[in-house]
Amino acid sequence: MNSNEKYYFDNYPDTDIFYFTSDGYAFFNEHDANNHAGKLEDDEVRTIDRGTSWRHRRLSTLRFQGAPW
Repeated sequence: MNSNEKYYFDNYPDTDIFYFTSDGYAFFNEHDANNHAGKLEDDEVRTIDRGTSWRHRRLSTLRFQGAPW
């Protein structure tokens, strides 16, 4: 977890998961993160929970695989 991600978890103690876009913005829900990431050159969204679990994905890859967004 980087310092930006730690900042959000420290300041929102009741939130267990955030969705981070490649430009560093944090979102409470995946849909909003996907919408924002779709406007960026790097459309990666990182899903990070309060524990150590996280995952990366790129919208461009999901679109290619037939995802609905």
